[in-house]
Amino acid sequence: MDQKSQPTYPIKDRWSYLWLGIGTLLGFFWIVPLVNWLSPIFMLRFMRTQKTWRGFLLIWLSSFITLGITLREFLPLPLPVYIVILLITTLTGSSMPYLIDRLVAPRLGGLLATLIYPLAATTLDYIGAMTNPQGSIGAQAYGQAGDLMLMQLASLTGMWGITTR
Repeated sequence: MDQKSQPTYPIKDRWSYLWLGIGTLLGFFWIVPLVNWLSPIFMLRFMRTQKTWRGFLLIWLSSFITLGITLREFLPLPLPVYIVILLITTLTGSSMPYLIDRLVAPRLGGLLATLIYPLAATTLDYIGAMTNPQGSIGAQAYGQAGDLMLMQLASLTGMWGITTR
């Protein structure tokens, strides 16, 4: 593939912060299966319109805020412990797939580049579950438990086929 057919990053987009806002807003509704699949689309678009580290830091901040607010009732821990766990979780699980996509996808181009984000998200979700002393608690598939079609997909792919971030 020649150099001209590959996009150059960051892509110019005057709506880039709107994509971040929509992705962040959708992040508050992570328990709704369809919304959980739409949010990464907007976040990926935002990441590709920004300089790498600025985009990564803003997506990490967005993830920290949305998960910090929405997960507080599920994790009744002392606030300092909760913040440390949240910092680590959002850095490794929620934000890192976007950074990996931003760094690797432009080098590959074409159809192969579209697989980087899902592969990174699934791999990091899997590693997180395998290294967590409490097992797969916090895995992305648990947020999709109410969707019958996705539950049937899990019978074929395991819970890792349902990873959304």
